[in-house]
Amino acid sequence: MKLGFQEPCLVHRMGFFPYFFDRHVKISPMKKIFLFLVLCLVVVACFVSYTFHRVLHFNNDHDISIKIKETGSMYQLYASYQRNRTYRVQRFMDAQLHTHDLFRNARMDAAVTLDDKTNFYIKTSPGSLYIKLNRDENNEEAYFRIKELGEQLKLQLAGGN
Repeated sequence: MKLGFQEPCLVHRMGFFPYFFDRHVKISPMKKIFLFLVLCLVVVACFVSYTFHRVLHFNNDHDISIKIKETGSMYQLYASYQRNRTYRVQRFMDAQLHTHDLFRNARMDAAVTLDDKTNFYIKTSPGSLYIKLNRDENNEEAYFRIKELGEQLKLQLAGGN
């Protein structure tokens, strides 16, 4: 070994860092401030974007959509409405079907059997409703009762009551 020659460390010999890399490089205060401001700007942009998306998504539910699909053996009702009307829709359905707080939960995903043996599937969440009635499993009176519920719900939501 020559005098005054220092062997590179193991990390440098393996090629992870170039020989001229100095780990003690100082970043100037102006660069630190610039990097900090860029980081703050990115964080603020992300926050504003997220907030805008949530507000737009939450307040853009003013459209009312009610679709009824009937086949030979199936009756289906799809309803989409304002989230703030969920409680009123639940109370309305309880009154129409003569149930006591059956629909008090904003989220429901269940097969329901009423006192008069009406069987149907219901899925609700704030601002949406899906009802599916199999006509083969129910009598005509149950079918007309659920069909009337759909028609009355249309009027209720369209009228803004």
